[in-house]
Amino acid sequence: MKAIKNLPLVATLVWFASLPPAWGGPVKDYKFHFSYGGKRLEVIESASNWEQSYEKAALKCLSYFSQGKPLTHEKGLDLVDVCANPKS
Repeated sequence: MKAIKNLPLVATLVWFASLPPAWGGPVKDYKFHFSYGGKRLEVIESASNWEQSYEKAALKCLSYFSQGKPLTHEKGLDLVDVCANPKS
């Protein structure tokens, strides 16, 4: 009997869980272009807003151009500048 009593509550919770988040909005593709040292990189990120996709794209840019290798201080600063300022 107790399980039947909680059924409307459970049904309501399941319904709310199936709704898309109100704060996120629709997911959209954003395209970013980066160039460094003669190489070019195009990153397409899907997110609910530009800022979220920009953060993901900037991290991919850093990873791609550094290739996981240690950088000198000067090259690191240049790379941060490139990845923080994508071209459209």
